[in-house]
Amino acid sequence: MIINNIKFNHLILPAVFVFTLTACEKDEEDDIKPVVNEVSTPATYSFDRNGASSISYSGQTERLNQLDELKAKLLIADGGSQVQAADLLAMFANTGGNGNGNFSFTSTKQLEDKTFGPDVAYFQDYINKTATASIDGANNVVASNGTAGLLTRSNNNTILVDENGMEFTQAIEKGLMGATFFYQMANVYTTADKIGADVNNTEMVNGQNYTTLEHHFDEAFGYFGAPVDFRANYNGSEPVRFWAKYANSLEANSRLSDPLMNAFKKGRQAIVENRRDVLNEQVIIINQQLERLIAACSIHYVNKSLSISNTGDRLHYLSELYAFTRALRFAHPSFRKYNITEVDNLISTNIGTNLWDVTPQGLNTLKNELSNTYNFNSVKDAL
Repeated sequence: MIINNIKFNHLILPAVFVFTLTACEKDEEDDIKPVVNEVSTPATYSFDRNGASSISYSGQTERLNQLDELKAKLLIADGGSQVQAADLLAMFANTGGNGNGNFSFTSTKQLEDKTFGPDVAYFQDYINKTATASIDGANNVVASNGTAGLLTRSNNNTILVDENGMEFTQAIEKGLMGATFFYQMANVYTTADKIGADVNNTEMVNGQNYTTLEHHFDEAFGYFGAPVDFRANYNGSEPVRFWAKYANSLEANSRLSDPLMNAFKKGRQAIVENRRDVLNEQVIIINQQLERLIAACSIHYVNKSLSISNTGDRLHYLSELYAFTRALRFAHPSFRKYNITEVDNLISTNIGTNLWDVTPQGLNTLKNELSNTYNFNSVKDAL
């Protein structure tokens, strides 16, 4: 197994895999079994040892819950009521273990310390701007180009946008889906530091029913937001959340739900069977398909933005488009189609910094670029 150090936005990330998929390329000291028989894909993401579950990703579930409740607080500002920056920041950092009283539950986890480091200030700034703009919203200021305020959507709901038309709720929620959840999946939990050859897969973590390798892979799955029986076996008993929710909603044209879920299930089974060759293959699939999912989301919101005349709707969709496209910055460095500079150029060239000024030409150029790159040309107008 070869490990490289990859520079990411001028910082050194944890070492990432350079995957080797044939037995002859593996290091001699790697005692994982060579490819003989295929690893079967379990029906669900359910794994037991000695009659008890060996799965654990409660910390990820708690962070998903935190973002749900942070969004609920942001929706108060969308509704025309004032919100306090201190409350929103306390939820982001989980001050006091309960968001300083703003969460409905207690937790030792937080969103802030799992967010891509240079982006922490980016979200803190948006949070502070949300609180300031909510004063205008509470005073019924109508947003316009250069002025923050409220806009009414076609469903009669209002949204709070900044002076450039960016909806605060979408910038923060969808932004954290990228800079926290996707970043952790792609740049932390599928790296050599977390699931490489040196990570323990023989002894149980003290007091637990899982190995370190099993646990780290579970944590990657936890950030996906899928129930264990998603999607082919899904019975609707648990919510489909965040990235899994978008995989599900775009399934008719993207066909990404089962490839992603099967890769997670098969990768976890490969860990159980100590088959690093199969694990490596599935991690490649996970990262490639997650990046394609983000591209599909961006194309979807290009289409939504082009099809609507209501200003509130359009800026709502453009805000989602901006945040999803920006999330491509966090794709796994070994597999990504665009580096950070290229993603930033895609945004600046085709979307810009002022959503009021976005043109159909720029949107169509972005759609065609992403469709070509991620092989969605046949469905690009239907996504």
